[in-house]
Amino acid sequence: MRVPAHHLPGLSEIAARTEATADGTVQIEHATLLPDLLARVLDAITAARGAHLARRPVGDIITTISRLASEWQREDFHWRALAAQALPAVTGLSPAMVREVLPRLFSSLAAPALRRFVDAEMMVGGRALDTVVATPAGERLAVGPDLLAHIGAGNVPGLGIPALVAGLLAKSAVVIKTPRGEPILAALVARSLAERDPDLGACVAVAHWPGGTAALDEVILSRAEVVTVEGDDETVASVRARARGRVLGFGRRLSLAVVTREALQDSVAVAADAARAVSLYDQQGCLSPQVVYVEGERIEASAAFAETLAAALLELDASLPRGALTAAEQAAVRELRADAEWRAIGGEDVRVFGVPAGGGATVIYERDPRFAPTQGNRTVRVKPLERIDRLPEHLGAWARHVEAVGVAGPPERMREIALALAHTSTVSRVCPLAGMQDPPLDWRRGGVGRLASLLRWVDVETGGTGAAP
Repeated sequence: MRVPAHHLPGLSEIAARTEATADGTVQIEHATLLPDLLARVLDAITAARGAHLARRPVGDIITTISRLASEWQREDFHWRALAAQALPAVTGLSPAMVREVLPRLFSSLAAPALRRFVDAEMMVGGRALDTVVATPAGERLAVGPDLLAHIGAGNVPGLGIPALVAGLLAKSAVVIKTPRGEPILAALVARSLAERDPDLGACVAVAHWPGGTAALDEVILSRAEVVTVEGDDETVASVRARARGRVLGFGRRLSLAVVTREALQDSVAVAADAARAVSLYDQQGCLSPQVVYVEGERIEASAAFAETLAAALLELDASLPRGALTAAEQAAVRELRADAEWRAIGGEDVRVFGVPAGGGATVIYERDPRFAPTQGNRTVRVKPLERIDRLPEHLGAWARHVEAVGVAGPPERMREIALALAHTSTVSRVCPLAGMQDPPLDWRRGGVGRLASLLRWVDVETGGTGAAP
């Protein structure tokens, strides 16, 4: 099966090279780009932005996005069917996992949710993207960048989709450099958009090229007014140093979960929620919990929860199996288990649950409350937490990398956790554990609004309450 990994308006023909997946079942078609060809693409999408998008009502854009998202939630939609066939081989996720996560990627893009998102981000309402609107001091207009560049990372499907949606809502041309680990879904979405709405599709370009290809990177970094970049901290720093425009960087981030003492009354149900949060995307995303803290004075309660969580992970594996691990990933899991087992032999209060090394999930109970990440791929630590206010001290230096905290407990305990971590960590989301892998579109990833962070505001100070024309 051949799958295109590019969508390049402005190029009627483009040479392509094919790259086979490890199992040989998918041939990924990559455009053979040169700097002048990429520059021609950027010229084309920015010209299309001026002709078709800059003055298009945001309501029309919402309608198109929502209708396309509805199609992507249908199993018989041909673009989704192609993605469902190819993504397991491309990403290493199991076919069952791909079938599970594909519709979730588009579930938050219904028209009412998009309108709420735009209005919430804009504060003065989405009409400010179309015209000047009244404010207490006069009038105000929002303007998106002429060109938004997004540089992706990792193998989690669909990470470029929020950037694509936000860019179009900001009425910007969008160029997406996809990651090696998942180079196809953004391209398929862009092609499906062009099929449904050629004018909008002409404003989007998607391609992959190897990291470190400085000449191609320079083309987009010298032209884009705003750049969003995912990856490790070094990648983000490199882009910041080279980009002409503003850079919104999302470096290394990881997440954790907290099971409050109230939630332990139903530990089996909570463990099922935690198992799902750990298992989705095979624990490869920034919202995948790597450590679960169990609140309470009884140490045995957290050890018992670790055993319950291991059983829940094993049960879930039957319907949502983990993808095949590479030799390096298998070795990392074995090393994690062996380290825990040796520490237990040495007298530490450490217990290992789960199947043997190289198999399914691994749960490690540790009495030591200090945060320590795992290897991903459904490996998780369970630790006791005497009091919520001790959480910042247990995170230590890792507090600079926290993205989200999934909480099993009542709303007042979520607020308590948010207050404890807001000024001591980089946390941007405190949410129910059961919904940890389903962030709303208006989640401010990295603490910044997806749409608001792209915009430039024009204030018209008329000296009083203005009136929109």
